[in-house]
Amino acid sequence: MPEKRTLEIHTFQLLDEDKEALAFSTLNNDGLFTHIKNNLLNYFDSIPRDEHNKQVIKVSKKEEGARRESVVEIDNDKRYFMGKVGTGYYGKREEVNDTESDSDEPAFTIDNKHAVIKPFFYMIVVPALRNKGFILLERIGNFGIKGIFEKCFKKYVTDSFSAVASMKWENFVDEEIVEKYLRDGELNSISFTQNNIPYDSTARHEVRGGFETNEYTLELSIKAKGKDKVLPSFVKDRVVRNAIDSNIRESISGFFEVSPIENPGFGDETKIKVNSRYNSKDRVVNLSDTMKFRPYYEVFIDVESSGHSDFNSICEKAIELFESYDLPLTN
Repeated sequence: MPEKRTLEIHTFQLLDEDKEALAFSTLNNDGLFTHIKNNLLNYFDSIPRDEHNKQVIKVSKKEEGARRESVVEIDNDKRYFMGKVGTGYYGKREEVNDTESDSDEPAFTIDNKHAVIKPFFYMIVVPALRNKGFILLERIGNFGIKGIFEKCFKKYVTDSFSAVASMKWENFVDEEIVEKYLRDGELNSISFTQNNIPYDSTARHEVRGGFETNEYTLELSIKAKGKDKVLPSFVKDRVVRNAIDSNIRESISGFFEVSPIENPGFGDETKIKVNSRYNSKDRVVNLSDTMKFRPYYEVFIDVESSGHSDFNSICEKAIELFESYDLPLTN
């Protein structure tokens, strides 16, 4: 059964000493894309472990007969480079329990020099005649590889090209497209999530037994029933008013006429997501605490028996997502 995953999209530019963006095709005789194809995986595998953060990064491998080959897919025509890298933390000695056993004894112990590697998908897009590229990264809940991938990719380009002094990395949010989804699309659901439940909320409602407020999540979802049903127009009006027309984030009560919506524990830290259909395509718009758009996009993919994303499935969904923006990549 397909599972929900998040893809985050970022842009990158390679800058010279004057902070001017360099064209990818001018970096060397072959250009950035060819250099990535020939060198990136070996470079990533050669990166030493991060002793400060106790973190490692490894290129994911798969069995090919008697050999282990890197997980990678390349589209030379579209200049897509896709693969998986794993990351994990070490430095702590921890016990691992068997969840299906009644025994209190650990199944085994992870030594402080061991790291449990979690694989994540990535996709690098290097347009031929432009100076801005795109990177898509897989997230699973709150876990992802943005931090270490950005750090390692930046080191790769500055080590590989003498003309590159720094890298500019930004979240990709096509505000014009997102605005169309919110203004002109059909909203069919809106959800509110509060990760830290205020203590006074649980006390006010006299929750039996109480809650450890930082260990629970409070959620409210409003969904239109039926395939072709949409939320009332006043909901869209308030989403547009809060997310687009106002530069200052209103409190969550700005979405409702009555104040009791705050009573269960929702507040200024509440995260808001809306699902909208525009041009027969659904998209989840994740609004941040400041009501700006996050570069997170939800997709449904197949998973392997290990529970990790199926590489072919997530490649297909990542390409589908990226190409839905119809970006001008060749001029």
